[in-house]
Amino acid sequence: MKKVLLVPSVKKGGGTGHIRRCIRLLLSLGDEARILAPKEGGADRWSAAEIIERFAPDLGEGRFAADSSGEWDFLVFDRRETRRDEFFRIAGPRPALGLDEGGQARPLFTCLVDTFPRLLKGLEPNIAEEGFIAEGCPKPLSPPRAIRRVLLSFGGEDPSGLTELTLEALLRQGLKAGDIGLVIGPAFSGPLPGHSGPVYPGLENIRPLFAAYDCVFTSFGITPYEALKEGRFPVLVNPSAYHEKLSRKAGFYSLGTGAVSRAKLKNLLAGPEACLKRTAEKFSPRTETAAPPASPPQALSYGEDLKAFVLNFSPPASARCPACTERLRRPVFRNAEASFFLC
Repeated sequence: MKKVLLVPSVKKGGGTGHIRRCIRLLLSLGDEARILAPKEGGADRWSAAEIIERFAPDLGEGRFAADSSGEWDFLVFDRRETRRDEFFRIAGPRPALGLDEGGQARPLFTCLVDTFPRLLKGLEPNIAEEGFIAEGCPKPLSPPRAIRRVLLSFGGEDPSGLTELTLEALLRQGLKAGDIGLVIGPAFSGPLPGHSGPVYPGLENIRPLFAAYDCVFTSFGITPYEALKEGRFPVLVNPSAYHEKLSRKAGFYSLGTGAVSRAKLKNLLAGPEACLKRTAEKFSPRTETAAPPASPPQALSYGEDLKAFVLNFSPPASARCPACTERLRRPVFRNAEASFFLC
């Protein structure tokens, strides 16, 4: 098996999707793969022991590395954005695959894979594949005629308190507490007081819950795409303007940033088919009579999902220029097959 070092963001308050995705990759890559996480945590970052306790109790500490030293076939960065000095310190001369990586180090990656929409133009990835976000075959998708039962899932931490804000807004609109399910993430500061409806604490896989509900209220990230794969429409409440912009570009219906718009929520409950029309048009499976895409998705040549892509990824042995031995830093062209750098 390949020796792969997975490098997620371990910043507290920055969402847990990076850690969750790296854990899933770790389990598919075999015994030689490791996750980079510090031995000592703190108020601002997760330690390896905390990640095990909160997100992966079946993992041993031997599946983690405290630093990036050693021999690795390649590294996989999943940190949202990485500074240049961080990149050079962690990757060194070794090949590095970037998943949805922005920031200063974006040009430096041997290969770039964007699964989420990208707001900034330029520095195009090798592969842009939305289908890599959520695994599995999509189930039939159509907007609900009425919204009576809803599930709230705002990530592993919910530092902005969106679960409580959304719950209060739904109750004000007349939904019954017993028809509102709450997913309490593994890193929530504490349970919500006084909710008499279903509560699902600390689940790693929430997808089996979706079928019992008409919609999933969440924020931008992995969960909206998982809901769509399960045949349920996501309705978003976002923690920041950045997430809101991503939601709009992706085609999701949003109730607001940091708060729930009473008017938008009222319109949604009165006419969900009209409000969710744009999402339905974008994400509903193509019919046989629909025009085919201009070109096949680039990701198909690498496997059916992100796990298969990483398993099949075969970068050069070094990211150094063979002539001057400096690390390649100036990309001039990328496509699904290779990256080309100017020394």
